[in-house]
Amino acid sequence: MKRALSLVALVSLVLTGVALSADQKFRADGTIQRLSGDRLLMRTSAQDIEITRDAKTKVTGELRRGAAATVFYDKVAGMPHATEIVMGGAPKPK
Repeated sequence: MKRALSLVALVSLVLTGVALSADQKFRADGTIQRLSGDRLLMRTSAQDIEITRDAKTKVTGELRRGAAATVFYDKVAGMPHATEIVMGGAPKPK
């Protein structure tokens, strides 16, 4: 009985970890270096990030190469996918 309960607890912890990592959101602040139909290259202080976007991506402002922006994204199949792009940058969270 103890073995069965231990197994159930272990499975529950693993599934909780998987669920939390799937909902992870990321933020990139920087300058747009390149734009194409479904991708943008963002230069941040740490690195360049290529991010995909689609019709569901919310865009505030006009997308322009060389402009400052904040991109909120998640990872789909390990690749960054934009959920929101704020031109001029978004305010820093408190």
